Amino acid sequence: MHGKVVAISGACSRAGASTARSLASQGAWLMLGDRNLSELQALAAEIAEEGGRVQYRAADPARQASTDMLVAHTRDAYGRIDLLLNLGARPRQVLAGRAGIGRRSAALPAQLPTHPTHSLS
Repeated sequence: MHGKVVAISGACSRAGASTARSLASQGAWLMLGDRNLSELQALAAEIAEEGGRVQYRAADPARQASTDMLVAHTRDAYGRIDLLLNLGARPRQVLAGRAGIGRRSAALPAQLPTHPTHSLS
């Protein structure tokens, strides 16, 4: 993950914070988003103290417009985005439907330029 740009929406959830710490330790460049700004600032400071490259923005993982803004901030800050993780809200059928996916799934907007990376599964 060294040098990969990762945006994490819901970064202050248990899964989000754990994932952020892990990816930072592997050299990923992070953009963290969450509704809880004080926890978000603390998490970003912790990661930065450990030598991680991290920025953050207030973002509500349950709102598509907020996630879109997080993606835009990530692209502005780092010039690209390699991976978007929504770890703070349950996927919504409507979001999957907008992306043309028939099942519940987290999906990147079609216009988002991505770079292939190794699967994390």
